[in-house]
Amino acid sequence: MKTILSKTNLTAIALFLLILPGLNSCKKDNDDNPTQQEGLEGKWNVTSFVLDDVEIKGVIVASSNMEFDASNSTTGDFSWSITYKDNSNDTVTGDYEIVGGKIKLDSHGDKVLEFDLKLEGDNLEIKGDMDEGYVKVKSVRK
Repeated sequence: MKTILSKTNLTAIALFLLILPGLNSCKKDNDDNPTQQEGLEGKWNVTSFVLDDVEIKGVIVASSNMEFDASNSTTGDFSWSITYKDNSNDTVTGDYEIVGGKIKLDSHGDKVLEFDLKLEGDNLEIKGDMDEGYVKVKSVRK
């Protein structure tokens, strides 16, 4: 009888040890802090440029591109070029930093621009205040 109880206890302990890793829950991979590992680095083609709820891509902005070159997982260099319908160009370069769900663009000029950042695979969206008003820019990876 004692041998049967010992075998039952050993079997129960072995079964428990096999099940134990499955009982340990893991944090879901829902990180609100986009980082370079999720794919920010690279070249991006702007597909939508909305200024104060008005789409200006195709009307005022002919094309726009962004490029991010990472130094580490949350900082690096950026370049943002805009070509207007009248064939004039603007290019802003500087450093970027990701803090929380936001990206800060520092062109080493008067002001650091801070945008909400949404990064899903090959789709990038930034939105926030610029000098001209509230912008929402959507881009796809080149």
